[in-house]
Amino acid sequence: LGCLRSDGKQWYQRRVRGDEDRMVVAMEIICATDTDTGYYQVRVQNWSGTTISDPFYIETAPHSETAPNCFSLRHQVLSSRSVRLEWDSPPGDNTSPLIYQIVLQNQAWKQNIEPTHTVKLFDVVEDLHPGTPYTAYVQSKGDLVGHRIEFRTHEERPSAPPTEVQCLPQSGSTSLYCIWEEISPTERNGKILNYKVRYRHNYEWEFNFTSTELIMLKDLEPVSLYTVQVSGCTAVGCGAAEELTVTTNEDIPAYRPTLRYVISGVTNIRIGWSKPAGSFSAIFYHVSCVKRETGAPIFNRNVTEVDAVIAGNSVEPNTQYMISVTPQTSQGHGPALTKNVATLSGALNLCPSIPLLLLPLMISTLILEYDND
Repeated sequence: LGCLRSDGKQWYQRRVRGDEDRMVVAMEIICATDTDTGYYQVRVQNWSGTTISDPFYIETAPHSETAPNCFSLRHQVLSSRSVRLEWDSPPGDNTSPLIYQIVLQNQAWKQNIEPTHTVKLFDVVEDLHPGTPYTAYVQSKGDLVGHRIEFRTHEERPSAPPTEVQCLPQSGSTSLYCIWEEISPTERNGKILNYKVRYRHNYEWEFNFTSTELIMLKDLEPVSLYTVQVSGCTAVGCGAAEELTVTTNEDIPAYRPTLRYVISGVTNIRIGWSKPAGSFSAIFYHVSCVKRETGAPIFNRNVTEVDAVIAGNSVEPNTQYMISVTPQTSQGHGPALTKNVATLSGALNLCPSIPLLLLPLMISTLILEYDND
């Protein structure tokens, strides 16, 4: 009576003798482990080796408490990098010492660990990876001698930061959008529960946690240089951080400039204004002037100062003009300051009571030379 594993290797065989036409034979399948398929072929032969029965198949239940095994393979995780394995001697006549081979596989990235050998019934396997799932089994003489077991080493802090960290200013001036890639599996040292994001633009750190590889930092200061750090965290704590610096956007002007003065001449107009409230890195102003009667443009310039002189042949005496000053930044433009202005007449009827010395104060001829730009 023979019992074979599904891979064809003979596992158990016994001879029985009987004179009856029908026999009942009890056969124990030993060392049925969950590393095998669990299917066995059984057949009966006569003494000459001729098969006298059709083969049939049985299936073992290795995870059942009643399923016989050679022994129970036990383990104890000692640290984040070591585990103790122990087992019982398999049944049978083992007159000579058996050599056991211990086989482990890293399940996180399917790495086979170099097998170790021992004649003892225990071994401590070291130099494992922290926070990593492993499978282990023991075999002797090429045969498995116990269940395949699974365990996970204790966790540590990640040994490396997330990669490809980027922080980009959003359309507003008070937020940053930060994204990054996961930590390499070989450097996580456990399950990443969340990420810690620290940031500051002065001496005081602020921080947020997120469970995903992105975060929006809000309520920041406009036009400010921020230092941002991103680190991964396991149950033990947070690891090394990736650091970068980024500047938030400037504001979009929210207020129109305040008019300071308008000085009209015969063929020129000078206008001055105050810078609107807000945080800006490079604000400029678009100054335009059109004739009120016809709408014809006579002046269009971008200036960085808070003062402009509109002059030239197109500026006519005794004419109504409309001037607008629009503040702009890299993020957009704000509301415009508008002012209606009339140039002076070309001929003045002087009152005899006005001293001639005051005439230069009454007529302003202001000329501003512009570059070709």
